[in-house]
Amino acid sequence: AALADPTAFAAPLGILYNVTWFPNTPEALANVPKPIRTLAAKAPMQTTLMVSSNPAVDGAACAGEYNARACAADPRAVGDLVAEERLWVEALDRAGDVAPAPRNQTCESESLSGTSSSGESPPGASSGDGAGPRVTVAWSHPFKLPDGAAYDVRSMYGHQHVGGRSVRFVNVTDPSSPITICDSIPRYGNKEGIVGDEAGFIVDIPGCRFDPPLRLQGGETYAIRSEYGADPRSHAPAGFLGLEGVMGYVILRFTIPDEAAVAVFSASGERTVASDARRALASGSAGLCVAAASSGGESPGAAGPTAAFDSNVSDDAPDDAESIVTDADDATTDDSSAWRSVLLSAEDNFTMSWRFTGDANSAVEFKLRMDRPSWMSVGVHRPGGHGMPDADMIVVQSLDGGANFAISEVWTQAYDRPRPKAFYGFASSAAALSSSDCAVDVSPEGAIEASFTRTAAAAAGDETGADIVRGVPTTVVWAHGHDGFAMDYHARHRGTVSVTW
Repeated sequence: AALADPTAFAAPLGILYNVTWFPNTPEALANVPKPIRTLAAKAPMQTTLMVSSNPAVDGAACAGEYNARACAADPRAVGDLVAEERLWVEALDRAGDVAPAPRNQTCESESLSGTSSSGESPPGASSGDGAGPRVTVAWSHPFKLPDGAAYDVRSMYGHQHVGGRSVRFVNVTDPSSPITICDSIPRYGNKEGIVGDEAGFIVDIPGCRFDPPLRLQGGETYAIRSEYGADPRSHAPAGFLGLEGVMGYVILRFTIPDEAAVAVFSASGERTVASDARRALASGSAGLCVAAASSGGESPGAAGPTAAFDSNVSDDAPDDAESIVTDADDATTDDSSAWRSVLLSAEDNFTMSWRFTGDANSAVEFKLRMDRPSWMSVGVHRPGGHGMPDADMIVVQSLDGGANFAISEVWTQAYDRPRPKAFYGFASSAAALSSSDCAVDVSPEGAIEASFTRTAAAAAGDETGADIVRGVPTTVVWAHGHDGFAMDYHARHRGTVSVTW
């Protein structure tokens, strides 16, 4: 009735909201009036730092759920610390690189003061070995701001799930003398059936306020310490052991000082507010190949390499679709230089073709083809990987309507927009993708075909890279847009295939 008759509401409804926006290039920032820049910098902002589900990724930009180590509470190893250690390592090894539990977790003994027996030692320190109730402690990555950046923090508070005991924001600039800035300790309810005081459940997680504001600045290093009970006598109800899908993060609310640059926390300390294209170019074009679009002037042909790229392949490239191996799971051929192909999506004839090249099959040449005028992407997983997160991806897109295309290495640890690896501080100077060997053809009918080359092995030092090993089954994810060459949300245009290279 109220929806049908607006006058039925007894009181008017007001909505208050705040929008904060920052230009992502110096040129754009210079065109914003100074009063607006001042207001934007003074507007309260919020950031979240968290313990990652994977110790090899930047916790400021990934999914924050992780599995807490059960320690001696594991029913298969109650009271047997050696057996618990073995079970823990075996479980991580089975999951491989995508294990949902940080490997740096330690089992420690609760002290009489309520903290662990090993105090605040950063990851790598020895765990407690007392006989008291056990707790599991996980540390985040170290987080840094770039030089010249600063936050004036007004408040911060933690977030944990049932079983959580403490989440701390710690200054670890000097690892030998870590300093706790804020310890957010959950408060548990004590009464059965009383709303707001439910027994065994977290009902409040008090935080910390700073007046005057706490200044965090470049050159200092911070980390998150998350502690969970891992003992039947802890706060965790028995049904919640071993604490899967928990969280440990701290939310900071801050303003930016007048003299400070606009930047964000990262493991590398190098994440500034800049466009992806500028960031890729600043990295020396590592992980980026730019090609001007050409047009073959012919209707799109069969799946796989076509005449549009004849100048980019050797004489043993296939002359027609009949010579392309289309069964991607049949790796019986001994000719590693032969083109192989897999149909990713029949709807738009989206096809991925590849062949090994170079000495000892050290490189792989790819061709992607699709009958839809759109951006397209493929991603290679390390063993155990699945879905979009943590895939070593290549994106083909254009930001000028199809005149020029950028083929780039991108990555994400969550179901969000993938970004160049340099954004996360990885592969800033080395990349698997060749920066000079690429081409894109767009036919008059709108079909797009792109070629590029990458090394079979991931680039040295790239913790997000995936190897391509001949004869090894590998999970490959793919996606493309609905219309338009600039990357946007793929909607239903995505999927997964298993490929034996």
